[in-house]
Amino acid sequence: MLGAERQQDIVSRIETDGAVEVAALSEAYGVTPDCIRKDLRALEKQGLLKRTYGGAVRVRVNRRDVDVAARRNRNVAGKAAIAARALELIQPGATIFLDISTSNAELARLLDQSGRPATVVTNMLDVATVLGSPGALHVIVVGGAFNSSHDGFVGSLTDEQIRRFRFDAAFMGAAGLDTGRGTALTYLPEDGLTKAAALSVSRTAYLLTETRKLTEDGDYSYASLDEFTGIILDGQPPAAEKARLEEFGLTVLLSDDTKK
Repeated sequence: MLGAERQQDIVSRIETDGAVEVAALSEAYGVTPDCIRKDLRALEKQGLLKRTYGGAVRVRVNRRDVDVAARRNRNVAGKAAIAARALELIQPGATIFLDISTSNAELARLLDQSGRPATVVTNMLDVATVLGSPGALHVIVVGGAFNSSHDGFVGSLTDEQIRRFRFDAAFMGAAGLDTGRGTALTYLPEDGLTKAAALSVSRTAYLLTETRKLTEDGDYSYASLDEFTGIILDGQPPAAEKARLEEFGLTVLLSDDTKK
C-alpha cells in the first residue's frame, strides 16, 4: 500500500472509530511505528486529525452556533427521531424539565400530541409555546433574564426557581460532548449554570443530542457525563465513542429509525 493510500485509510478509520492507536496501525499496515507517526503528523498538518499520546483522534470543532432560530430547521428528521425515543421515557404523571434545546422543542410537540398527563417545567419559549393550549399537561415556565438568541430564560433568578423543584426526569441539550474529558458543553456560561441547576434536582437525566456533537465543542463545560442517566442519539456512534460513554455509566439509546 502506498503512503497516500495508507493515510486515506487512516482517516477513514478515525471517521468510523473516532480514534486510532499507533501500535494497532503499525500491525495492520505492516510498517514501523515511526512510519505511522509520520503519517499522523502529516495528516494533522492537513487538519484531518489531532494527535494524542499513542495515537490520534478526530478533529473537534466549535461551531459557536448560538442562535436557536438558526438551528430550528437543521436536521429536523434527526431531532424528531431523538424526541420520539425520549417520549418513551416519560411516565404518565411525571414532573419533567425541558431545557433550551431544539430537540426539546420537538419533544414538547410530541408530548402534547400524545395526550400523556405530565407536569412540564421549562425555561424555553419554544417549548412553552407548543404546550400553551389546554390539555393533559401542566406547564410551568420559569422566568429570569431573557436571552433572545437562546429563546429562553437563564441566569441566577432562573436557577433559583429551578432548584426548588424535584424532577423525575430532565431532558438536556448540549453544544458538544467531549468523551475524552467526560464533559457536556454549551456556549454561554449562564445557560450552563441553569442546566447544572436542573441536573442537581433531577432523579434521572438524559442528553438529547445529534451524533455529530460527539466531535463538537462548546465554550463552557456544564456537567460531567457521569451525572446523566443516558444519552439519546440520532445515529450509531463510533465504537470507541460508545465505549467511552458507557464507561461513564450512560445508557446509550438510539432512535427507532437508527435501530431499524
